[in-house]
Amino acid sequence: MKINLRQFESKGLRSPNFIYEFDKNGKKRVHFLQMPNGTAKTTTLELFRSSFAEKKWSSDEVLQLQRRGADNKEGYFKVQIEFGDDIYWIQTDFDFEKKTATYYTTPPTGGKKKGFYLPSKLTNVVDEKFINLQFFDAELARDLFDGDSTRAQDSIYDFCRLGVVDNLLKYVDNYYIDQQKTHRVSQSDQKKLDTLIAKE
Repeated sequence: MKINLRQFESKGLRSPNFIYEFDKNGKKRVHFLQMPNGTAKTTTLELFRSSFAEKKWSSDEVLQLQRRGADNKEGYFKVQIEFGDDIYWIQTDFDFEKKTATYYTTPPTGGKKKGFYLPSKLTNVVDEKFINLQFFDAELARDLFDGDSTRAQDSIYDFCRLGVVDNLLKYVDNYYIDQQKTHRVSQSDQKKLDTLIAKE
C-alpha cells in the first residue's frame, strides 16, 4: 500500500502557524523542512509521528505545545494522508485550559468524527518505533555510526518490520503447542511429526 503525506497545517502551537502542501510544486521524493532554533522543530516532528501512530498525550506534554507568552486557549495540528486511492485527514486538537489532546478523523467517505481511525491494514503492522524512523530526527544520526551503540541494528530491525515476523513465529509455536495439548497423538506419530518439522 502506497502512503503519501499530502498536506499539513499547524495553528496556535509553539511552531509557526502555516499550511504546507507537499504536491504544490510537483511531487518530490524528499522534503527538507528547515526551521530556526527555538521554533519547535522537535515538537513538529513529534506532531507528525503522532498523526500516524496514536499518542497518549500527558497534560505536561500538551502545555509544552503552547507558544511561550501566548494566551490562546487552544491549537491544532492536522495532516492529509493518502493511502492508495483513499484520503484521510487526522487532526489533533489541543486544549491548553483542560490540558487535553483530542483526535479527529475524516475518512474517505467524509464526515469528521472523534477518534483516531486510520486503516487497520496500516495500524496492525505499523508501530511507534517504525513511525519514528519514517520521521527521523537528524540529531540522533551520530548514534547510527557509533560502534558501541546498537541503534543502527535496532533501526534496521524496526524498519524491516522483523518484529512482525518474530511475533508470527511465536504465534505459530504457541498454536502448535495448544494443538498438541488438545489432540493427543501416539508417540510414534509424534516422532514422525517432529521429524517432518525438523526437516522444514
